[in-house]
Amino acid sequence: MASRPGPPLPDRRLWRKCLVGGDHANEQWSGHIIPRLLATPAGTPGSPATPRPLGSAPAPAGFIIGDMSFAGGRAFAIGTAPGRGGATLVASDDSGATWHLVGNVPLEGAAPRVLSPTGYLRFGSTETGYAWDRSHLFITHDGGTTWNMQPPVNPQMPQEYVVDLAAYGDRAVRAVGSIPCICRLEYTVDGGRTWRDTGTAPSSPSNATTKVVLQSDIAYATQLGNPAGGGDGPAPLYVSTDGAKTWSVRSTPCPGHQLTGDIAATAGHSVGILCLDRSTTPYSATVLISTDGGHTFRAGSQPVGVTPGQLGGLALAGRAASAVATESGVLLSTDGGQHWRQTLSCGPSWLGFESATEAHAVCGGNTVWRSNDGGQTWQKFSFPG
Repeated sequence: MASRPGPPLPDRRLWRKCLVGGDHANEQWSGHIIPRLLATPAGTPGSPATPRPLGSAPAPAGFIIGDMSFAGGRAFAIGTAPGRGGATLVASDDSGATWHLVGNVPLEGAAPRVLSPTGYLRFGSTETGYAWDRSHLFITHDGGTTWNMQPPVNPQMPQEYVVDLAAYGDRAVRAVGSIPCICRLEYTVDGGRTWRDTGTAPSSPSNATTKVVLQSDIAYATQLGNPAGGGDGPAPLYVSTDGAKTWSVRSTPCPGHQLTGDIAATAGHSVGILCLDRSTTPYSATVLISTDGGHTFRAGSQPVGVTPGQLGGLALAGRAASAVATESGVLLSTDGGQHWRQTLSCGPSWLGFESATEAHAVCGGNTVWRSNDGGQTWQKFSFPG
């Protein structure tokens, strides 16, 4: 699954100056967005057998990706392009080799942007998708051609917004609140037309932000710690097996005072947790993998040393294969994290597995890297300048 190195993070930030967008970079905010590594299962339910065809117009020149989502064999990307106001949506039916313009997404955003400069994107099928920023949530039921703005998540508390969202078919779960937060979980079974409160609000000693992951028959939620500050301590893993309607704590994977840095999942009830130990210099990151839906986790992986502000996030391809994104590149393990090797030398803003073999990474905002062998080798595709 994909996770931003994520989620938006939804969307966590490393508190330092950074440049976004490669050659088109602008110093836009004093926080490095951790990309959400989204490994989305292939064949997402709810997608038509034959998705509506994409238009003939190519992606606009100078397009810079802000976030990506995969559903039903189609790739979607939201971003910005010179001469086009707001957020632009493009899509690909050939795994990112060529991209076509879908249209605009009417996100307005807020100043200053705390999350993504273009908003976040999740598609549960080739028809049903969600785009949001810290001001609004928009939903499409026609593949991104038209978008409908949703009511505020809490009219009595306008500072609350969608912190994270995961979708699978017409089902979705969202974390609602404000960062830092103990965000409550809400679910939908009708493509976002109605939302219901689950009565669950994941918490942890750090209470930085909440990330949610949704599979065909299981959902996960946990609190992500702030690598740059906040309290220490691991976060419980919340699990739902009824379509995100009810939740219970299944385990607390990270040991001692380590933070939960990221979570990723894939089919077959495999879920990975990235644990971050801030007591070492450099920080020590380890990966724990469960193959029983989070009941038990294998012993910690070989630690990966990262300097503060360097760690991106976790992506999971299966029971043994996982990838960690850092500012210097992508580290891949095919043995449950016991050994790591760098397979991509650019620091991705987005990284994800769409299946056990197919992976994508975004570097510099306008370059998509594709792997057909589980992240071992990569092929480069760039948007026209």
